[in-house]
Amino acid sequence: MIPCPSGPHRAVISLLRAACGISLDPKEVQDILGSNPERIVRIAGAHVILPTLHTGLQAIVEQARLPDDMLLFFHEMQDANKRRRAAMAKQLGIISDLFAEHGITAVILKGGCELLAPAYRQPEQRFISDLDLLISPEQLPTASEVLMAAGCIQAEMAEINARTHHHLPAFLHPEWLVPVELHRGVGQDAGARILTGEQVVANAQTSDLPAIRIPSWPDRLTHLVIHAQLSDRGYPDRKIFLRHIVDLFQIAQHLPTEAWQATLEAFTREGQAPAFRSLLAETELLLPGRMPHQLIDANAERDARLAIDLLGRPGKARLREALRWTGWYLRMFLTDRERRRHYLARLRRPGEVARLIRFHRDRDRDIR
Repeated sequence: MIPCPSGPHRAVISLLRAACGISLDPKEVQDILGSNPERIVRIAGAHVILPTLHTGLQAIVEQARLPDDMLLFFHEMQDANKRRRAAMAKQLGIISDLFAEHGITAVILKGGCELLAPAYRQPEQRFISDLDLLISPEQLPTASEVLMAAGCIQAEMAEINARTHHHLPAFLHPEWLVPVELHRGVGQDAGARILTGEQVVANAQTSDLPAIRIPSWPDRLTHLVIHAQLSDRGYPDRKIFLRHIVDLFQIAQHLPTEAWQATLEAFTREGQAPAFRSLLAETELLLPGRMPHQLIDANAERDARLAIDLLGRPGKARLREALRWTGWYLRMFLTDRERRRHYLARLRRPGEVARLIRFHRDRDRDIR
């Protein structure tokens, strides 16, 4: 049984199981039939897995009579994602040509890897938000200039954040579908030490595009865990983003056996082994069958069950997030003089309070 208190959330997880080829028991099918389709859509949208659920619905269509409009909606979502991926592949090809003209080599990161070396057997299941490209430090200024010369503008990012962030402010082009982010590394603080940009570049493999390389499968595993558990604060905040769970399940089928232990050792050296183990435990509980059981200890399973329980209590999760941000702002005001000046200057700008309220309201809506 899925250890989640919310029927609609269990329904979404059950559909993910079906999409991943995992057989459902009658209780899981009943969760799907008993859940409001609009609630399923809202949860799936917040976790960016709408195209994935279409495959799950198709897998159970003979087990359960589902509303026709629900089937049509999810079919359209996956079909639209196919067209989106084609446009993104074209955009990546243009960037590759621009970089190749200037002798620049980039490593595609995160979801963009799915355009060149898919982990998913049905690539149209994976929604890709933007294109993340890792550039070596010596080529980063030139790569930025090339994109600007091609007609891009950069999104705004406060200088106090931009100077230490692991990627530059996003590049936007009026004729390109998605933003492009040029990365200095794959994470910050412990994440930057667990897997360095230099390691990713050294281990990367060639692709069909002349200027774009693909990370090794072990590096894709390590980066996913860094992003999910550290950068996105999945581990300290007990947050689960279901797309990360599916990504790990899909990447697992491509990994050499020794990659799991090597990755654990990399996280252990930085005192982050619990973050790694807990994501494995969450994935095994939600999408069983591919995680290395020997690396999941009792503490990891306990942490995973607490995170899954919180997933099914979005009201509680929103309150925790509000308290965390309140604590962050208070701590910065009291302990960081530069950030205090930064926030006070922003609050004096016209419309800044309204913008801040919108920012947190939108984040609040994403917790479903």
